[in-house]
Amino acid sequence: MDNYIDLKILPDFEFKTSMLMNALFSKFHRVLVEIESSNIAVSFPNYGINEIGKKDQCLGNVMRIHGEKISLELLMDKNWLKGMSDHIFKSEITKVPDTSKFISVRRAQNKYSNIEKLRRRYMSRHNVTYEEAERLYPESLVKRVKLPFVRIKSSSTGELFPLFIEQKEGELNSSSRGFNCYGLSKDASLPLF
Repeated sequence: MDNYIDLKILPDFEFKTSMLMNALFSKFHRVLVEIESSNIAVSFPNYGINEIGKKDQCLGNVMRIHGEKISLELLMDKNWLKGMSDHIFKSEITKVPDTSKFISVRRAQNKYSNIEKLRRRYMSRHNVTYEEAERLYPESLVKRVKLPFVRIKSSSTGELFPLFIEQKEGELNSSSRGFNCYGLSKDASLPLF
């Protein structure tokens, strides 16, 4: 992952930065599914900082795409940014600077975030009443994920859901494969700069 492209969302009077990031990330997800890529990654240089520079529960206004030069060229040849040109500034493919800092960018999930779904599932699998399922899955199990997210439509199910993204400093893991169709990985790390 020796190259990157920055996509910076420009200030807009009609649309919030988070709304434009949702659209940008959705397009990114769709093109990764189309090209079946496992070696293109994403990070967010302004993670946790809103458009006015304050700490916030947001991804920020820059999406950085990491990959080998040939992979990034293939990605950008797909014209997946169509419709976003008025809303973003796209950098050229650029060599990653030398750095000794790394980050991991992964999906964060909480299996107890949708307690009603868990109850219904348990009822159908174990043929029990709602009251029994409610006793096994009380409201106290609900834990809210407090991380930045994008609202995205799943390519496989068509369902709209929040994709929570955790980005934190970590150690170097040199794997450049194993990135999913969102550009995220449980194991791999990316250069921080």
